[in-house]
Amino acid sequence: MNTILQTEAGRGISRRLRKKNGYSIAEALLATLIVALLSAGIAAGTAFAVRQYNYSVSVSESKVLCSTLSNILRSELGTTKTISVNGAGQVISIRPSKNYSVAGDAGTETEKLSVLRTELNGTESSYGELMLDDRPLLPSGAYTSYRLRAKADVTYDEDEKLFHVTLSIRTADGEERVSSSFVVMPLNEVNVLPPD
Repeated sequence: MNTILQTEAGRGISRRLRKKNGYSIAEALLATLIVALLSAGIAAGTAFAVRQYNYSVSVSESKVLCSTLSNILRSELGTTKTISVNGAGQVISIRPSKNYSVAGDAGTETEKLSVLRTELNGTESSYGELMLDDRPLLPSGAYTSYRLRAKADVTYDEDEKLFHVTLSIRTADGEERVSSSFVVMPLNEVNVLPPD
């Protein structure tokens, strides 16, 4: 008997469902609201993930740029023989050693290389591309990803005979990504000249 009632009840429900044509407006609105909330959550989550990814890659690119520039500055400062300093003790130019080659001219003792010159689109700037005289330390393409800019502050301690370097990498918006400070011991005795 119990089985017969269940079967009769099941048939009644299925008949009612078959007679119904479509959804009510409340059901359609509820389904639309649920889909809209899920879509908004997915869109916000995706936007956040993309921002975090871009920031992470920007920091990684900044670290690579900072490391590369640090290695170049260590090499340049480590082999120099003559430098010029300004009144604040900052190194403003270096002259290469006799074994150093600039643009194919081996050992040109008169070639002056400006350490602290930074350029942004061909004009001097506090943050930009590091230049040694008229040649960039790195090609412009090294700075283009995430519009990175660099600045180097170099001082020379005559008592300790060491170069102190602070290198900073920032975005075009001025947000600092990476900073590095290091000391370079020159291989040669360094002759310190007043500014030209």
